[in-house]
Amino acid sequence: MSKGNPLSSQASSDLPSNYKVINSHIYTDRDYVIPGDSDEISRMEMSHYGYRYLFRCNFNAPVEDMLDQGGIILDVGCGRGPWTMEMAKSYPKSSFVGIDKEDCFPASNPGNCVFQIVDLLKGLPFKDNTFDYVYSRGMYYYFSFVEWQQVVEELRRVTKPGGYVELVETGPLFNNLGPYSSKFQNACATLIQAVGGDVYIPEKLGDYLAGFDDLTTDYASSPIGWKGRIGQLNLQNMELSYTAHKLRLCNYMRWTEEEYKVINEQGLAEYSKHKTWVNIHYAFGMKPLV
Repeated sequence: MSKGNPLSSQASSDLPSNYKVINSHIYTDRDYVIPGDSDEISRMEMSHYGYRYLFRCNFNAPVEDMLDQGGIILDVGCGRGPWTMEMAKSYPKSSFVGIDKEDCFPASNPGNCVFQIVDLLKGLPFKDNTFDYVYSRGMYYYFSFVEWQQVVEELRRVTKPGGYVELVETGPLFNNLGPYSSKFQNACATLIQAVGGDVYIPEKLGDYLAGFDDLTTDYASSPIGWKGRIGQLNLQNMELSYTAHKLRLCNYMRWTEEEYKVINEQGLAEYSKHKTWVNIHYAFGMKPLV
């Protein structure tokens, strides 16, 4: 397994210790600009643009030649399909399939892009060795530890020999938190573990691709509420996250609405004050030819 490629560390006096940034590729600002009107972007779309801006690309696996020539690609947990749609437009010779448990797909899409409702826990409705590239992002916290293992095995099954699987996940835990943002994070982690999940899966993505060739793992750090536009986008994403988790956390932690309101307001204010950041981990590997 290789580590540190293609990302690398960059020391800077204005960044916290252990904060990792990309410095191995150069792109113009307009190549991967974050949309200005974030109020019109769903939380998943915010995450998509944040990932893309952070990595300066839509993927890390060495699959560009295959995409240019024409391959079959699966986007797992595609949501409204921002990644699928962008990739389909960028690589018109390839075919893209986006799957999600809910029908939240776009009303129109490129001719080389289709969407399908799929419950991952019931297995993928595709034959063995179907796809040249399988991409999964932001999915582990929807499953228990055992279920996540089953999901990754399904991704492995439908990938062609010589094809790549790439996993991208956030976490496990944020760095440089204040008391209220820590309380929110600890509650979320407790809830994930209570349903059989593992908050440390992002750090172990490479383990799930054991047996793959060209196995590569790395991460980049993403700021919350500071360091310009990307930090503000992540903060807006956290605002939506606090709202989305309100009911479940209040019920599980037995917090009142007023208590949660204080945690929400104070927690969000702490991210920029403490220069909070989170690591985005990825792993990719090639399914062996034999």
